[in-house]
Order: sequence, then C-alpha cells, then structure tokens
Amino acid sequence: MTAKGVLIRVLLYTVYVSCLLTYMMFHGSQYDWMEPSSIVSHIEDRSNTRGDIRTMTVLLALFVQFLIFISCTRKEWVGTAILLAVVFAVYW
Repeated sequence: MTAKGVLIRVLLYTVYVSCLLTYMMFHGSQYDWMEPSSIVSHIEDRSNTRGDIRTMTVLLALFVQFLIFISCTRKEWVGTAILLAVVFAVYW
C-alpha cells in the first residue's frame, strides 16, 4: 500500500468517525439534561437546528461511505456499512 493510499484511508475514516460522533452527540433534545419540571414550553423554539446538523452529518457520512466503497476494499466497506447501520439503529 502506498503512502497516498494510507493518507486517503486516514482522511476518509477521520471524516467518517467525526460524522458518526457528531450524529450521536446531537441525539435528543438540547434540554435533556434539565429536570423535566423546569422546562417551560416557551423555551423550546421551533428552529430544530440540532435536526439540521444531524441531517447534514448523515448526508456527509453517506457520501464518505460511498467514497469508501469506491476506494477501499470490500471488507472495509462492509465493516463501515455495518457500523453506520448500528449507529443509526441505536440513535434514530
């Protein structure tokens, strides 16, 4: 394996793991850490910024998954696809 191939794999996996961690981090409501009785209904605005960020990370993760499919071996592609499916199943 050449240095270029290793660099491409490191870059792809770094972006991929960053997307998955961002997706997991923005799971749930931003007020989950608060006591339920202290949440006032007018605190929740309807902008849904967390949902937008999660959508963008899903799209980026799917794009990187496609790049992994093109540039890496079948074993790597299947492993990352299973990891993506597990993360989506747990944090949907």
